[in-house]
Amino acid sequence: MRYVSKGMVIKQSTEQQLRVTHCGVDHILTGIGASLWLNGRLGIHETKDAREVRHLQELQRLGLVEIAEGAGPLPVYRLLTRCVICPAKLKPARMPLTRMESRVWRWISKAGLRLTIGELTKLITGDILPTSALLGKENAQDLTLLLYAGDLTFDTSPDLQMESSPERDSVVRAVMGLLRKKQIILI
Repeated sequence: MRYVSKGMVIKQSTEQQLRVTHCGVDHILTGIGASLWLNGRLGIHETKDAREVRHLQELQRLGLVEIAEGAGPLPVYRLLTRCVICPAKLKPARMPLTRMESRVWRWISKAGLRLTIGELTKLITGDILPTSALLGKENAQDLTLLLYAGDLTFDTSPDLQMESSPERDSVVRAVMGLLRKKQIILI
């Protein structure tokens, strides 16, 4: 079973009690729950242990992880469709970003709204650059209209549409790279 953690660590955490906040609710994790959450914090983690799977299911019930079955990039994409991608508070010393990570990071951090993995994939697939005309809260409506142009009924989300995009895997790699480099958090 593959999973990724959601939320962020609260500063008052100790090795015995991991404090995690998610959507305004604070959770205290200990033992195997804390270990599992930390393992999935910066990327996809996998376990086959039945005891760990039971703990993961409880963490999922609390909203602290997302779980998927299967191998390959599609289950990772589907995991990310169930997460909100948010920019993290940046530290002064940061790891360098790849070209794709930089482009995705600019969309995530400057868009003026929270973009889903499908919306990010649609922007990259359409070769839409993060220009000042589409960035910021004042341009959020223009960006939304651009994302949903041609689908004005909003009956098919970009998350579903972009499952077969040729850019899907590169966008997923970029998002996972940003997570690993602590540029974003998942909620």
